[in-house]
Amino acid sequence: GEYEKALGCYQAAIEILLKVNAISSLANTYNNMAKLYYTNLINNVKSDSIQRAKNLLTGIDYVKQAISLQREINDYEKLSGSLNVLGGLYEKIGDPSCTEDKVICKQKSREMALALYQESLKMREEIGDQKGLAQSYQTMAMYYYGIGDVHKALSFGCLSQL
Repeated sequence: GEYEKALGCYQAAIEILLKVNAISSLANTYNNMAKLYYTNLINNVKSDSIQRAKNLLTGIDYVKQAISLQREINDYEKLSGSLNVLGGLYEKIGDPSCTEDKVICKQKSREMALALYQESLKMREEIGDQKGLAQSYQTMAMYYYGIGDVHKALSFGCLSQL
């Protein structure tokens, strides 16, 4: 369907962008592919767990490639957004490569998500990205609310409104 068509278009774009060394556009394309895999994962709940894990790993790999390129070219504004995307994947879906007990995997995924959110927040503070800061504060508020730390959730929630 449309998913396969979109995937093919992105893959063709990657080949071209690699040839012309368009690093920033390549990073954007990797992020878009990650979103495509994530959206397909959410919309295709009937796929088996092995296929879902493969799709998630592929999506995570694309975000990591985008992050690597954004670090290479010092694109901190987009990098901070990609860190939030990766944190969200770990927080909401977990790390499919974790082979430990489910409870331990969930805790490790939350810790990875928090570390990524914090890195994004710090970066946005350093570059003075006010819109990005508001997004990071809101993300942190939702994270802390999700783990039951209402005090921290409210603190970050208030910051997001400034």
